[in-house]
Formats: sequence, C-alpha cells, structure tokens
Amino acid sequence: MLRRFYFFLLFLFLSTASLLAQDTGKNRSNQIDTPKLGFIQQLNKLGANEAKRSILKYKESKDAIKQERLLEQIKETTLKSKVYMKQVLDTVVIIRELNQIKYWNKIAGDGVFTNTGISHTFRNLATTSKLLNELLKRVKITKKQIDLQEKDLVNFRFRIDSLSSDPSLYTFSSDTVITKEYITKMMVVVKQIGPIDTALKQSISNIKKMQYHVDVMANQLSSRIEEIDLYQKSLSSTSFKREFKNLGDHISFVRPLKEIVYYSFKKGELILAFYLQNNMAKVFSLMLLIAIVTVF
Repeated sequence: MLRRFYFFLLFLFLSTASLLAQDTGKNRSNQIDTPKLGFIQQLNKLGANEAKRSILKYKESKDAIKQERLLEQIKETTLKSKVYMKQVLDTVVIIRELNQIKYWNKIAGDGVFTNTGISHTFRNLATTSKLLNELLKRVKITKKQIDLQEKDLVNFRFRIDSLSSDPSLYTFSSDTVITKEYITKMMVVVKQIGPIDTALKQSISNIKKMQYHVDVMANQLSSRIEEIDLYQKSLSSTSFKREFKNLGDHISFVRPLKEIVYYSFKKGELILAFYLQNNMAKVFSLMLLIAIVTVF
C-alpha cells in the first residue's frame, strides 16, 4: 500500500510539473496564472479512487488479522475439547455401575416392594432405608460428575460454534492469490478439527443418555425412600394393633424360610460392606490399636 502511495505522489508531482511548464510558456505575457479546471477534476477523481482502494486494503488487512486469530482460537478450543474428552467418564463404566446399583436396589427392596408379606417389620424397613440412602448417595455423586462434564462439553461446543459463525471468516480478499491461500488454510483447519468435532458431538449425545438413566435411577430411589418413610410412620401409628391372623386361619402369603434368610443375610452383608467402605480409616485405626494393645 505504501508503494502505491509513493507512485501516486510521483505521478501527481510529474503531472503538476508538466502542467505548470505548459502554462508558463503560454502565459508569459499574461500577469495571472490560471490552472486548468479539467485537470483538477481529474486529480480529485484519482485521489478519491485511491482513497477507496486504500480503505478497502486497510479493511481487508484487518479482516485477515481477525481471520487468523479466529482460526487459531477454533483450533485451540477444539484441541482442548479433545484433551477433555479423554477425562470424561466412560459410558461402559457408568452402565456397569448403574446395573450394580439396580441389583442392590432389588435386594434392598425385597420384602418391602417385592415379595411383600401381610405386614412390615421395623427392622426390615430400617435396613432397607439405610441401603437405599447409601445407593442414592452414590447415584448423586455420579450424577454430579456427569452434569459437570456435560456442561463443560456443551460449553466447548458453544464456543466452537460461536467462533465459527463470525462473519469475518467468510469475507474474502479482492486479491485472488490471498483468497486462494486463505481458502487452502481453511481447508487444512477443517480437516484437522473435523474428526474431533464429530467426536465432541458424539460425546455430548452419549453423556445426555447417561444423564437420563442416572436421573431415572435417582428418582426411583428417592421415591422408594419416601414410601419407606410412610410405612414407618404407619407402623408407628399401629403399634398396639393386631398385625397377624390366628394360627388356624387361612394364610394368604407363603414364602420359604430359606429364601427369607437368604435376602436377610444379603442385606446385612451390604450394610457391612458399605460401612467398611465409608469408614475405612476408622476401621484401620481400630485394628491397628487392637494389634498394639495385643502385642504390648
């Protein structure tokens, strides 16, 4: 642009010098030197055109700088999303955990929600309530992780879409060489980020599905805990009422004792396992203290 400006000044200088030389020769006898109106108009038109070209070049230079910055930001954000996706919870692991919680939920609900007898016992209700609260706590931890990761992935997607929709990216230079170079660069960037962008969309879709399954499980556990609370209140209000029929009356529900003992043992086993997991430090300290006392 500076070279063009210098040429313009040189052309202006030479033209003016030529005109003045002609006017001096023709008007030596005259006292007043009058410039030609047509030449001044031509100079004004030439100046206006040069100003337009300069403004266009300046705008294109600004657009080129902004385009360069936008492409780098798109690449940087996309690569960050690729690194983050490696840290996202594996859907296979989540499904396995949910299936395990479903199994524990089935055991916990035995005798209360399934295979129910003619009456509930306070011990069974209390045990079931503790198990369900522990399962709900685990589901909420998983839900919190999934919700946070889903939010981060969506933010990456929004950021990339926001940068890609900037109108400056789709403004091309009047110079065909520069335009070809820019289009080539855009194609290289698209080729680099294309697979990552597809993986990001798939990750968002997968994690939303996991959100649905986790929310369903959390709602089911919360609902069961509320039901147990109602059963316990009802049981407390009928403490002095008769709950069972006479021995000789017809029995409406029969269940093998072996099966009852099995599920009772499984519930107790789960309670102990969860307690040890949640209080591992305390249990270890207690065992260490017992060992020291035994030795000394």
